[in-house]
Amino acid sequence: MSSTPRAKPAGNQSSGCQTCKHRHLKCDEGQPRCQKCVKSNRICSYSSEGSSASSTKFVVYSVPRAMTSTPDLVYSEKQSLHYFRSRAALQITAPYQSELWTECIFQVADKHSFVMSALVALSSMHESYTYQSGARDRLQADASRHYGKAVQHISRTAQADLSIEAVLVSCLLFYSIESLRGYFCHALQHAYAGIKIIGDNRPPSSPRSPRSSALDDALSQAFLALQNQVKEFDYLALRAYDTNKGFDPPMNNHFATVEEGMHHLEIVYNEIFCFTHYCQYLQESSQSLSELYPTQIAPRYEKVMARYNHWSHGVSQMGMLVDESQHTKSYQGYLILRIYELVFKAMLRSLHTAECFNTYDPDIASALELTELFLNSQDPTDGSQCTFSVSIGVIPMLFALTWRCNNALIRDKALDLLRRNRRREGLWDSHVVVQLAERVIGLKNLLAAGGSDKSSAMLQIAHIEFISETICNMTCIYLGPEVDVKQNLMPLEGVIGERRHVETIQMAVA
Repeated sequence: MSSTPRAKPAGNQSSGCQTCKHRHLKCDEGQPRCQKCVKSNRICSYSSEGSSASSTKFVVYSVPRAMTSTPDLVYSEKQSLHYFRSRAALQITAPYQSELWTECIFQVADKHSFVMSALVALSSMHESYTYQSGARDRLQADASRHYGKAVQHISRTAQADLSIEAVLVSCLLFYSIESLRGYFCHALQHAYAGIKIIGDNRPPSSPRSPRSSALDDALSQAFLALQNQVKEFDYLALRAYDTNKGFDPPMNNHFATVEEGMHHLEIVYNEIFCFTHYCQYLQESSQSLSELYPTQIAPRYEKVMARYNHWSHGVSQMGMLVDESQHTKSYQGYLILRIYELVFKAMLRSLHTAECFNTYDPDIASALELTELFLNSQDPTDGSQCTFSVSIGVIPMLFALTWRCNNALIRDKALDLLRRNRRREGLWDSHVVVQLAERVIGLKNLLAAGGSDKSSAMLQIAHIEFISETICNMTCIYLGPEVDVKQNLMPLEGVIGERRHVETIQMAVA
């Protein structure tokens, strides 16, 4: 990563980044990171005095437990690592394979004791969640103890001694632990912390550093996927990736593996997300979309379509090579690619009117058929009762179809698929989202009972906020009849004539 010298503040004889000051080194004051921090792979931050650079913050939670020093792993910890390597890591990334979870995390854990503690905690929490055996209480106690060790250690470590890779790995582990505990508000804070670190230290518009390692690339891909996964809860200030601002890696015409296709799916997903947010920004600023469409919107839309078509071609080519045995992971991964290919096709085709959500759309219907096939192929065969993964899955997509679609056949099919499976994909829990979707459907029915033919179609979810472990606020928008849908893409919130309603939902987290 290149570094640009920073002008010294007048009258400040103690300038330089906090890390160099702590290490008693002369700092070149480069932005966003000085060269010494780049070379030593440390977090680089500047104090607020005399500097416009924002310091990197890492979100942790204090756990009131005594911290013990154990230079060697005890037998129970070795058992946890064996379980994680042989079972948990494979399920967490299913149906895809990821060296980040099967190899790289262990390498980082060997170098940083707080990562090792977090890894042991996640292993115990995963075993407790997926098997729910008689040892569940013991496993949860072990997970809490090691989680406490991890957060206390990292909070006591000087920022200058923390490597970015170790902190980002910890964010992923903490996010997964909190998701498994059902503490979704805490999980989101860990996700935001990692996304902010990526944004602060690895600007997507910067050229790829020749020092970048396989771990750097794997972490960048992991947090791109995580950002997509939590997009319903997105704070725009923490978004790290925007494909229209430099995150634009080349795409091959043929994908060698389903993992390669999945990575580019994340990029397509992100680009569609960024485009819709751009249109939302235009609407909120009261600008005329019809006037801006030829010069501002159409070029970006064409770029999104070009990337989608390129990726879709690669998925089609892969379909001729994949073994269609339902229980092979490559086929299950291919099904995920096909599901999103069909849903994105329908969305992009009716971007102006969202008509695909108001009628029986054949592409969305086909996507649901493939989703059912995928879920049937995911039935546990190892005695586990629940499934947990952090890779891209079907729960967020099913939730979106359930609350967006106004065609009863599509909506009820998506809702039925959510109800019949016990899955958690990151913080997307099938049991929780059924409760949210049913509440939206109830609101739509109330509006329809009021006599407006367009009422149900004009209700949207604007924001979901987890307040605590059991309480969620869901902000819904009703776009009044004076809103011209054809002049508002999708249509999105932020337009004149909208009305907002906040639903407070008492969640039952299974």
